[in-house]
Amino acid sequence: MKFNKILFLLAALTCTNALAKDTATSETEEKRPNKPFVITGDEIQPLSDTHWRVKVSYAEAVKVRCVAFDESEQAVAIDSIAVIPPFSVSDMYIREDDGKIEEVKCWITSTRSEDLAKDYIRHDT
Repeated sequence: MKFNKILFLLAALTCTNALAKDTATSETEEKRPNKPFVITGDEIQPLSDTHWRVKVSYAEAVKVRCVAFDESEQAVAIDSIAVIPPFSVSDMYIREDDGKIEEVKCWITSTRSEDLAKDYIRHDT
C-alpha cells in the first residue's frame, strides 16, 4: 500500500512538471511575433546560375528559416540557418529554369535564450 502511494505521488509530480514545461514553451513562442524580416538588394548575390548567397543579419543569436522568391513571387529556395551577430550567410540553390532571386523572407524559429531555457544548450558551471 505504501509503495502505491509513493508511485502515485511520483507520477503526479512528473505530470505536473511536464505540463509546466509545455506552458512555459507556448508563452515564449507567443511573445515572438511570427512576422518575417525581408532581405533585398545587395544582401543577395549570385555566385552562379543556380547558387545564390544571402547575407542574413540580426541583432541577437537566432535560428531562422529563409525562403527565397523570384520576380513573380514564387518560392524557389529554402534554407534554415543559425544567425550569429552581426550576420551569417545562407547558401540558396535554385534550378536553372527558375528566375533570379529578388527577395528572401526569414522567420525566426528560435532564439538563443529560448534554447537555453529548454536545455538544448548545456553549460557546465
